[in-house]
Amino acid sequence: LREIFSSDADMTPDLKNKTLTITLHSLSTPRANDVVKKMCALLNQTQTIYPGTNMRMVFKSVAV
Repeated sequence: LREIFSSDADMTPDLKNKTLTITLHSLSTPRANDVVKKMCALLNQTQTIYPGTNMRMVFKSVAV
């Protein structure tokens, strides 16, 4: 988790679809990238709304 919190991410709003996509960049190891992919899937199931908006957060990883 420490590496995830200190790594880069992009936030892309889509006002038409009311989503905010958070794209996490690749981490240092394939194992860490696998964890991030699983974490993104779990977070996406929560359908979390970004505080103060009506935008649903969508999590993605760019790791291959």
